[in-house]
Amino acid sequence: MNPLVLAARESRNLLRTFWRNRSGAFFTILLPVMFLVFFGAINRDATVQLTPGGPEIGYTTFFAPGMLGMAIMTGSFVALVIGLTFMRDNGQLKRLRGTPLPPWAFFCGQVVSRLVLIVVEAVLVLGLGRLLFHVSLPPSAAAWATFALVVLVGTATFTAVGVAYTRLVTNADSAPALANAAYLPLLFLSGAWFPISGLPHWLASVANAFPLAPMLDGMRQALIFGHGPGAIWTDMRKLLAWLVVGLLVAMRTFRWERAA
Repeated sequence: MNPLVLAARESRNLLRTFWRNRSGAFFTILLPVMFLVFFGAINRDATVQLTPGGPEIGYTTFFAPGMLGMAIMTGSFVALVIGLTFMRDNGQLKRLRGTPLPPWAFFCGQVVSRLVLIVVEAVLVLGLGRLLFHVSLPPSAAAWATFALVVLVGTATFTAVGVAYTRLVTNADSAPALANAAYLPLLFLSGAWFPISGLPHWLASVANAFPLAPMLDGMRQALIFGHGPGAIWTDMRKLLAWLVVGLLVAMRTFRWERAA
């Protein structure tokens, strides 16, 4: 059978499994939307500055990309670290190796299914943000394309890093704790909830070294200021570097079977 057809079927199966898992669907899709509504209502008239002395923007316009970034990291990195570890421990990955499904088709299915979920999340976050709080939207086709590019590369990056990170997870029992050990600090330090410029310089430098901060900045540059690809090259360079590193580490270290 055509490997592309196999990859498409794998994506469809993963999406079906996702929607059957109500708790997973809640934390990936609905929780960021709930945070947007709650914090947007509380801070409806508040403003923030991305940089000291920079223009003031509405808090909800700042916050919406943060919640989309939260959904991207939850739906790709966290979900893969936990899901692949459970599949490895119960023998599913080992059995997959004995099927006609090529490994690349399996991982393509993972990426495509994550992208579908992120598109759903983006529509919810931006749509509700615009409807309820007048969140800014990209003002031009170029800005929309830039926003979509950042979301695409960011999702691929966190997917690759999530697969690579499973090497550090010895068993399924420790997977949630180890996933959150990386997820929660990055979420709070990378500018999802408040501008990164408010952090001490050394801590902001640490946050900027990881992929979430440049992804959020790239989304905001397109969403708020309408910038095109050229203006976010620094952010894209960091994301692409993490994507390449994640892919290389994943290809060299990923285990299909539980360690003895």
